[in-house]
Amino acid sequence: MAKRAIFLLIFAIFLISFASAEIIIHDQPNSVYNLGDTLTISATVKSLVSATDVLYMDLICEGQSINFYKNGISLSSGGEKKVEASLIFTKNLIGEIKGKCKVKGTFKGDYVLTNEFSVSDKITIIPESNNTIFTPGVPALIKGSALNENGDPANGFIDLKVVEGESSLLSKHDTINNGFFSINVIFPEDIKAGRYLLELSAYEEEPGEIVNEKTNLGFTAYNIDVTQVPTSLELILDKEVVPGTNAKIKTILHDQTGKNIDAAAKITIKDDEKKIIEQTEKATDNYLEIPIKYNQKSSVWEVSAEFNGLTAESTFFIQEKKDVNVSLVNNTLIITNVGNVPYDAPLTIKIGEQEVFVDTNLKVDESKKYSLTAPDGEYQISVLEEGGDVYTLSSFLTGRVIGAKEKRGIRGFFSFAWIFIILILGYAAYMFFKKQHKKSFFGFMPSSFAKKEKPMMMAGVELPLKNSSKLKSKSPLVVALSIKGDQQKTTAVCLHVKNLREIQKTKGDTEKILQRAIDFAEDNKAMTYENQDYLFFVLAPLKTKTFKNETTALKIAQGIKNSLTEQNRLFKQRINFGISINNGQIIIKKEGESAKFMSMGKFIGNSKRLTSFGEEIIFSKEVAEALKTEIKAEQIAGESDAYHIKEIKKYGTPENKKIRHS
Repeated sequence: MAKRAIFLLIFAIFLISFASAEIIIHDQPNSVYNLGDTLTISATVKSLVSATDVLYMDLICEGQSINFYKNGISLSSGGEKKVEASLIFTKNLIGEIKGKCKVKGTFKGDYVLTNEFSVSDKITIIPESNNTIFTPGVPALIKGSALNENGDPANGFIDLKVVEGESSLLSKHDTINNGFFSINVIFPEDIKAGRYLLELSAYEEEPGEIVNEKTNLGFTAYNIDVTQVPTSLELILDKEVVPGTNAKIKTILHDQTGKNIDAAAKITIKDDEKKIIEQTEKATDNYLEIPIKYNQKSSVWEVSAEFNGLTAESTFFIQEKKDVNVSLVNNTLIITNVGNVPYDAPLTIKIGEQEVFVDTNLKVDESKKYSLTAPDGEYQISVLEEGGDVYTLSSFLTGRVIGAKEKRGIRGFFSFAWIFIILILGYAAYMFFKKQHKKSFFGFMPSSFAKKEKPMMMAGVELPLKNSSKLKSKSPLVVALSIKGDQQKTTAVCLHVKNLREIQKTKGDTEKILQRAIDFAEDNKAMTYENQDYLFFVLAPLKTKTFKNETTALKIAQGIKNSLTEQNRLFKQRINFGISINNGQIIIKKEGESAKFMSMGKFIGNSKRLTSFGEEIIFSKEVAEALKTEIKAEQIAGESDAYHIKEIKKYGTPENKKIRHS
């Protein structure tokens, strides 16, 4: 019994000594600590009995533990000791430990735990909400704040990136001072407009042995918009416009990458006299249509566009348009020039199976009437233009022969007024000369009243081709609307002097060159017909006494071409020309040394067309076949009935024996 009491006493003393030590925490940790912060624990260790042991302070975070304080303490009975333990949260001290944590204090088997707190490496980035729209090439500030999770301002660095997909388009590096950052950026001028992702990465550093190590980190990203910047204004329009249609014009506003911008640009259109025809605002990428009158003269019009200081200028050309309107009233054919240039192209009138050639010469808006005749009956009438257009009409005609005769007459109020004035003047002149006749035997008839005799062609005498022409011919050929004569196959050399009017205005030897061309052709039995700026050298069996005139035509054409080429080489005044050789049918009647003719089909029109292929000799397929022993011919690409000379076998100088064309 006594032994049991002694054992219980000793056990009680042991328990008292074991429970005699106590650790008291004075200040609880903060709720959050960031890397770089210092944790300080103030505690008092008490003991009822004398005690000597080691005091431990351990950081315990989510199953991981690290000792940061260890110190020996010796206490007398009823004694106490105050201690202060500190821990700096750095990676070299705590490693990767973070999360929910407590501090555990242990002394002589007794321990105490602090309140729970967090150890964090996070930085919260708060960008300003109003800097989300940016203009290429314009400086901008991206500002905001950066706070550690513990609420303290961060001090470190911030990286900015602008990304699209996997590509980084822009990057900047700057500092965070006392929790604030401000980054100056300029987006490239050629960056395309659109939505991008802007990334901000913040971090703090702690010194390392070799390099500094990043500690607290922060990241955020948000969408930004890069605007379109107008950089150029473009005008889109047809460079050539046909009278009677609309000129279509639109503007395209380009941004920094060439993409289109929807806007409204001001468009101004001026005619060749600088007069404003139209001025309006029109949405980009939409056509503005300006009607061009059917008879608007051929000219160059100017177009300009403007948008916020950006301008664009261009021109368009109103083409020359040869066009006629054909109508038939009873037996009268009315042809009206509805183009914008004088209409001098020949028309072929087909009455039944018979063709009649008409040389129109119509001024703009001018009309001419032709009386159609044919043996009594109903006829299908077709009018063929030079370009190939066909008008088909029908009418009952009367007469003896098939023909088309121009109706001439004086019409209208002013015409009657002029008739009245002429009658008065005639009466006055009659009375005047009657008195003069009584006074004197001698007198004369004024030339203005003398009967004008039609000039007669005499052999060897040169006469003007036309009243207004300076060129003279010994064998002129005159067009007739309706004649009786022989229908013959004819070969013609057509010379188109494209700048004839310009040549006639200047003083020089160029007209002498043309006159020599006429003389050369007529020396080779050609007859000359002048039509505006075209000269036709016609080799008709009526004069040449042969139906095979192609070789002579080639000789004439080659001689004229060589002469004009040499003229252009030696003199400043150029003669712009084209030459063709063509076969066709004409009705011809000789009158002395001259002759009248009427063209059949498209002979004249095709001859003219063949002169449009530059300054070389162009001829039809039929002529090429007839000349195959003299030349090697090559077809012009895209043309079914147009050939040029690839090699000359018989004619021309030695250096012209081979002419290669690309």
